[in-house]
Amino acid sequence: MNNRHEKKELILVGVFSQPLGLKGEIKINIYTSSFESFKKIGKFFLEDDELEINFKALRNSGDKIYGFVKGYNDRSDVSKLKGKKIFAFRENFSKIKKNEYYAIDLIKCTVMDMKKTIIGVVYNVKNFGAGDLLEVIDRNKKISYIPIDNDNIVDIDINNKKIIINPI
Repeated sequence: MNNRHEKKELILVGVFSQPLGLKGEIKINIYTSSFESFKKIGKFFLEDDELEINFKALRNSGDKIYGFVKGYNDRSDVSKLKGKKIFAFRENFSKIKKNEYYAIDLIKCTVMDMKKTIIGVVYNVKNFGAGDLLEVIDRNKKISYIPIDNDNIVDIDINNKKIIINPI
């Protein structure tokens, strides 16, 4: 099997953080919506060599995720992973329902109001605790946040990378 993959097929799903203890466990900062959705992906790849990595175990402790990676047997081994990005194939993501979107699909969408006036471009999707927000940057580099809810979002057209809003 060829382990080289085109970057466009791979989606960033996490990054390795600090080793924990001496037995090779490491903290993982995930970019999926939940621990369960991260686990369901199954196949993961490292950023630099794009070789598949496998987890021997993953656990959720509060809002932190920890894992043991096959082939990394102690703190010294796993320390080499610190700061490395974790990618997954898009096709391994769980299927989503109609009117549900992955954050990665919303990024770079053009945001416009009901009169088709361009507000800006989605730079990121954030959640500060009260629900998901579109982080939109306008041409003057000003950032605004738009709640992703039925009151503010009129239409999301992923195919054409456009989001129509009617902000309150």
